[in-house]
Amino acid sequence: MRVVIFALPLLVSACAIAPDRMAAESDLEVCRSYGTFRASGVWAASAASYETEVRKRGLITEEEWRLIADKKIQTGMSRCAMYAAFGKPDRENRTVGSGRERVQHVFNSGYRYIKAYYIYTENNRVTAWQD
Repeated sequence: MRVVIFALPLLVSACAIAPDRMAAESDLEVCRSYGTFRASGVWAASAASYETEVRKRGLITEEEWRLIADKKIQTGMSRCAMYAAFGKPDRENRTVGSGRERVQHVFNSGYRYIKAYYIYTENNRVTAWQD
C-alpha cells in the first residue's frame, strides 16, 4: 500500500496539459492555472507547462517574476502576476461601472484556522490588499 501512496505523486506530476487546450485559454486563465498548479506542489509538470505558456505570451514582467518567486505582492502588479503568485482565489467579488472593473479577490475564506486575506484590483492592476 505504501508503494502506491508514494508513487501517486510521481504519476500525477508527470501529467502535463495539452498544448492546444492551453492555447485556447485566455491570458488570465493561463496565469490562474499556473499559480494554482505551482501552489499545489504536486502538479510540477503542469505548472512548468503553464509557466512556459505565460512566458511565451509575455504576460508577466521580470520584476513580477521576482515577486512571484517570493510570493509577494505590490501595488501596480498585474492581475495575471497576482494569480501566478497566489493561484485561484476562493471567491471574487466584482464591481463594474464608469468604465472600470474593480475586483475583490478573497483567499483562504471558509477555513476555520487560517486567516483570510483580500487583494483588490482595478482594471487588472493590484491597488491594495488586506490581511
